[in-house]
Amino acid sequence: MYMLVVLIALICLNDDPPSLPAIPADPLAKSVKPRYRERFLQGLGEAEAFRRELIRRDSQGRTTARLLGEAVVRFRERAAPGLAGRPGVGGFAMTPEVFEARIRGDGQNIDPGAAFGSFEGRWYGLWRDNPVDHEWSRVMTHNPPATGAGLGELQLLATQSAWVGDGFGWNVVAATGRSRGSFMLGTVYHVEGADPDRIRLHRPHVGIEVGTGRLIWITSREVFLEEVLPSSLPGKARYAITGFRYTRREEKIEIEGEAFQAVYGRDPDHRPAWHSFPISLAEDRKPK
Repeated sequence: MYMLVVLIALICLNDDPPSLPAIPADPLAKSVKPRYRERFLQGLGEAEAFRRELIRRDSQGRTTARLLGEAVVRFRERAAPGLAGRPGVGGFAMTPEVFEARIRGDGQNIDPGAAFGSFEGRWYGLWRDNPVDHEWSRVMTHNPPATGAGLGELQLLATQSAWVGDGFGWNVVAATGRSRGSFMLGTVYHVEGADPDRIRLHRPHVGIEVGTGRLIWITSREVFLEEVLPSSLPGKARYAITGFRYTRREEKIEIEGEAFQAVYGRDPDHRPAWHSFPISLAEDRKPK
């Protein structure tokens, strides 16, 4: 009997860590608890308001979306020295015009499986010095698109839920009757102690698909370039988040502090180190 107990204990030690509380991938399903549906709709509404703010033109005809697109182009061009020996951001090639168009939802019909599918499952890493676990659900497609109360003009084409370190949220592929394609929205609620009811911060965001398993997420203060790096070896895929904090000063986007990169893997016992590096987006001065 004693040997049986020891054997069971050893087997349990090799199990994956317990799952975080389940967050519904389809938060509008009738079986979903009202608090999840309400938070999803609130967060989605704020993300859509943020998207519209990004594409609103100022008195000079500029949009924050275009300025961010220019900043991401310069970031991609200048990040290589700071990322030497680490996952690079060369795959995020995009012009500022395309960057803005994808936020508008013009001319791109996003494949939800290609955009979100590579992120499904569990990932383990470090955010600064803190161990974090990510857990992404399967992608739920909505055919016909979900519409109705609480969504306003939005038509939901797909949803995916996730735990991301200290919070939970949803990624969405959506469209409106006025868009000529689809676009991505998201929302994350940061919580205390992995308790979905102890919310301390909420961050809506807007996304761009750059390619299969390659996304850019934008909040009001941050840009995250996220990419799944596949491997032919089982369990050796990696997931890199490279980004920076920013502020808009009139016609310029400026980086606040250092840029950073976190890399996650499938093994909870191997968490690559957090990395930060200095970088400037200032335009090069032209010689006189």
